[in-house]
Amino acid sequence: MLQLTRATALEYALDHIHVNCINPGFAETSLLEPMMARMGVDDAHAMLNQLHPWGRMAQPDDIAKMAVFLAGPGASFVTGAPFVVDGGYTAQ
Repeated sequence: MLQLTRATALEYALDHIHVNCINPGFAETSLLEPMMARMGVDDAHAMLNQLHPWGRMAQPDDIAKMAVFLAGPGASFVTGAPFVVDGGYTAQ
């Protein structure tokens, strides 16, 4: 995904089109329903929360806020970059 983001960003740079990628970690969405059903909601939450330095998974709003930032004026000179939104999970 990162190489695709970089290549596409370079392709459209002269057109001033920003291309970045958001790399979310575990988020409390329906994608986790199979795990919740298999492990039980409380056990799955406890296990996933324990894996994160912040002690919780992302909420959809956490990821949406990054998208809003990238669409706003604060990211006016940002392109070809990954933005990890995982509460420090991959920093461990």
